[in-house]
Amino acid sequence: MFKSIKMNKYIWFAFLLLLTFFLAACGQSISIISTKIDAGVTLATSSSTPSPLPALTSTMPPTTTLFPTETLFPTTAIPTFTLTPYPSATVGFSGYMGCANSEYVKDVTIPNGTILAPGEAFKKTWRLKNTGTCKWTEDYSITFISGVSMDGETTTLDKNVLPDKAANVTVELTAPDVEGTFIGYWLLANEDDIGFGQLIYVQIIVSDED
Repeated sequence: MFKSIKMNKYIWFAFLLLLTFFLAACGQSISIISTKIDAGVTLATSSSTPSPLPALTSTMPPTTTLFPTETLFPTTAIPTFTLTPYPSATVGFSGYMGCANSEYVKDVTIPNGTILAPGEAFKKTWRLKNTGTCKWTEDYSITFISGVSMDGETTTLDKNVLPDKAANVTVELTAPDVEGTFIGYWLLANEDDIGFGQLIYVQIIVSDED
């Protein structure tokens, strides 16, 4: 019985010794596992933390003017003709202010507003007075200035005109081929083709109606 108790002591001692080693081993394993778990958590935490994103700068496209305000079709001034009374201003090609001058007296033929057929030829005659101090000679002429020429050409005077005297001045013209109202301005010029005196004009209505 003594041997049995003694034997049991050895067995318990051995058992306790193995249990101690076992617990020690388990403790180390738990420590390692805990360390690994902590490392894993740390690693996971480190890797799962997103890097700060760069600040986004919103760049709006520049404002574009779809419809420019510039004028696509510039406005062209249409000349306005004053039919009556006759212009009184002295107009010359070179601002001539010499001894020659003229003044409108009346229309001898084709009064303003005369109705003509398209393409009809006619003669326009004005009566003009020499209001200057020098004589008009046959080298003087009547010259187209502006408006519609109606195929008229510069025409020389057919006589001399003394100061304070009047004379008829005639040009040969042709009505335009289209219907409408047309006007042409004319002016006397001296032997040097320098215009002088009062502007005169011819104004007609072209109509295809009988």
